[in-house]
Amino acid sequence: MVTLQIGCLIITGFIMALYFSTKRVRTSSHRVYCALLILSVFYLIFDRITIYTVNHLESVAPAVNLVMHRFFLMSLLG
Repeated sequence: MVTLQIGCLIITGFIMALYFSTKRVRTSSHRVYCALLILSVFYLIFDRITIYTVNHLESVAPAVNLVMHRFFLMSLLG
């Protein structure tokens, strides 16, 4: 399962490097796309954290697991 998030992070990082390396006119669609790229990296990292807490229930406190999952789901709704 770790390889899926790492692969997605590598692909997203490659897309971000290509997109941010060229000069563009600052339009509203450019700002929205930049925000979505950054948000996708945040969600990939946070998805990895929640998967770790689920797979290591014996070493992670139940409160941490609950908070991480609730925060992740509430941020998706937001």
